[in-house]
Amino acid sequence: MAPAAAGPSPDVPGRILRAFGVAYQSIDFIGAGATSEAWAITTGCGRLVLRIAAPRAGERACYEAEFGLRQRVLAQGGRVARPIATNLDVDARVAVEWCLDEFVEGAVAGGELPLTACHDLGETLAVLHGLPAEGHGQLQNRRDELVGKSASPVEGVLARLERPWPFTGAPLTDHPIAAEAPYLLSRLETLKPELLALLGDDRGRAVNHTDLHGGQLPVSDGRLAAILDFGDAVVAPPAWDIGSFGYFNGWDLTKRVLEGYTPDSSRRAELLEQGHLFAIVIALHHAMRSVSLNQPERMAGAIRYLNSNL
Repeated sequence: MAPAAAGPSPDVPGRILRAFGVAYQSIDFIGAGATSEAWAITTGCGRLVLRIAAPRAGERACYEAEFGLRQRVLAQGGRVARPIATNLDVDARVAVEWCLDEFVEGAVAGGELPLTACHDLGETLAVLHGLPAEGHGQLQNRRDELVGKSASPVEGVLARLERPWPFTGAPLTDHPIAAEAPYLLSRLETLKPELLALLGDDRGRAVNHTDLHGGQLPVSDGRLAAILDFGDAVVAPPAWDIGSFGYFNGWDLTKRVLEGYTPDSSRRAELLEQGHLFAIVIALHHAMRSVSLNQPERMAGAIRYLNSNL
């Protein structure tokens, strides 16, 4: 068996921690995502997570916006990782962006998210969606306010999702789904007016996480430990988060999330309906990404979802 490839050098994380005055015992590489390398830091007072910006082409880290967002959610009792500092809090003399957070103790549920954790998630999403926000789309990288960078709801969706039908104006026949599952086109076309209407009401504007798969939702003793990774947060209708959770976790659990979200049964029914619609847009996004990123499993997942839910 070939030896495992070594991770990145801990030299830069060590320099950052020393500049911030953190006495650490160990630095261990966790992994890399679209925008960051992540490191687990062990100290005498507990564990921390250090993320260092290493964005792929077309991506960007947004640590200041994340920091301010999570501070606001925590202040209202929401379940997110507590931010400690970013590179703007100290002269680290390291020419990179970084963010230091408390380590979230919890494990990703191997199967379905426990019902109690779903209820917890609903409560935290209600806090998140209730935060004052302006603009549309991905957040400006600032702590003081939550402001989307886009001028309109459609521009905001176009900046976050990859060529999302029907908001691009391009015909559905140009989408990769047309070649892979042409039998779905007629049903999708009938839903076009309802999909377009999702972005027509500016009154529902809220900050959304947008990527609520199980890996973002660690659980401890049956309860949600935190929602992780707000790097793709956007100002958009709250149906985005409902659709995102439903796409990845199913609609029975989504109903449990909505029970934690609001006691208003009519509002739950409205969000569930809108979430079903937004999940279709999300499925088409993943189908498009399957081609651009050469990840065929995304196409298979999108078709599987659409087959079951159209």
